[in-house]
Formats: sequence, C-alpha cells, structure tokens
Amino acid sequence: MDFAGVLMMLIGLFGVAFGVIATGWFMPETPWGQLCIALTPYAIAVRILRKAEVKRSGFPSVGAPEVPIAEPEAPSRRPEAVQEIERATVTDFLEIDGRTERVKGCALLLQLQFFGGDKSNKVHVSPSGETLQEYRALCLAGDQLLVEHPEAEGGDLKFFLYERTEMPQGFSEYMGGTSESPGPVRRFAASGQRADVDVEALGKTWRLKDIIWIDAAQVSGEFFVRPSRNGQIPRVAMALARCENDWLLFADLRSGDGSDTLWVGQQFDPKVTITV
Repeated sequence: MDFAGVLMMLIGLFGVAFGVIATGWFMPETPWGQLCIALTPYAIAVRILRKAEVKRSGFPSVGAPEVPIAEPEAPSRRPEAVQEIERATVTDFLEIDGRTERVKGCALLLQLQFFGGDKSNKVHVSPSGETLQEYRALCLAGDQLLVEHPEAEGGDLKFFLYERTEMPQGFSEYMGGTSESPGPVRRFAASGQRADVDVEALGKTWRLKDIIWIDAAQVSGEFFVRPSRNGQIPRVAMALARCENDWLLFADLRSGDGSDTLWVGQQFDPKVTITV
C-alpha cells in the first residue's frame, strides 16, 4: 500500500474515532458521555457541559441567538496553585498543606436561580442569556471535598476543604422542618438570607451564611452525587453555616442519585496551602 493510501486510512480511522467520541458529547449526562467528557481537554469539556445545560434548561429558545460562552480566565491572571486545582482530574495528586491527596472525581457546580414568580423553575442561564456562576469541585480520597463557592450570600468566592461526617439522625428533617414548624433553612430562606439563624449540630452552634442551589455536572471520576438512571443531572441545595473558623456544609439532594450529606471543613488559601 502506498503512502497516500496509508494516509487516507489513518484519516478515516481518526474520523471514525472522533465521531464515536462526539456522540458522547451530545449526551454528557450518560455513562458513555461522562467517559467521553473525561477524555476531552478540560476547557473544551466545560464548554460542552455549559451548552448541554443551556439546552436542558430551555434557554435560549429555538431561533434565539446562541448564548455567548465566556472564555476561561487567562492563566497569567490566576495563581499557579489555583490553576493546578482547575486542571486536576482523576488520578492526579495535589499537595495540600504537606499532605498528598488523590483526586477521585471532579464536577462543575452550576449556580441556579429562579426568574419570575415560580421558585421551582431554577435555571443556570437567565432568560436574557446571562450564564450564572460556576464552581469547580473535586472529590478527594478519604471522603474529602475541595470546592470553591461563596462564603456568604452575595459574598466573595473562597476555597474550602471539607471532610464528610456522619449525619445525625433526622438532620434533614430538622433543617427543613415543615410549613407549620419551619426549620433553620426554611426560616433563613424566608428572610431572604438576611436573618441571623442558627443550626445546632455536632455539639456546636452554627450561624447560617448562605443557601446555594446548584446542578452538579460531573466531569470525570466519582462524585458524591450522580446522574439518575434516566440521565437527570443531580440538583442540590447546599446550606452553608459557620462556627468560628469551622464551616458546615449540608447538601440536600433534590434530584439524581445519592443521598443528603453533611460536611465539615475550613477555608484555605491555595496560594499558601497547595504546593505545585
């Protein structure tokens, strides 16, 4: 076989392989799609997940102009340690405060809000086409969660390192309560997240700081919540509370597979804590 024939055969094989992987890009919520996303460079994978969320949420409508997707921030403007977190994927290792931590999975947490009067209709892309915030999250070996999210309602983004802890019996019911006897989260939400509301847990009193609604778009590996069998992306209401230097994160699973979880951790500065 001459050189031209070999070249054409290689081009054909490459086209077939690309086509097979591309089928997964159109179904990122499926197991095959998650595998294809894991094999895709991170910047491209983020764009695919964003577009999938736009399509799933219903914005923009048919015939509307494509929602512009912001390019990732220039590497020179992000500290090297933060870039290390953003690049990390399954089987990578991070040096955190002198400890070697293995990455088990990563996800993109897509912030949700409701627009109009229907609070149940929470979306990641507003009717005007604005994409809300997105938070990078890593599951580490040892039931740890490294995540960037706001430190309070309307607050700055901070990095947190949590460890999963055993949830007290009946804790989910205590946090939500009922309409007749509202729990801490329900009272905090009713105040527009402005009232001083405390949570009693793990022998401490914690002050609620924020309620963050997110869709967890799994990028690769294992995450503490997973898409359901019908491909529905996990939706989580995260309640954040603080007691001195400790932080409590209650993850209330609303859709997808998994369970409610409770995490305890601290803020950290990756520029100081993470060794590249």
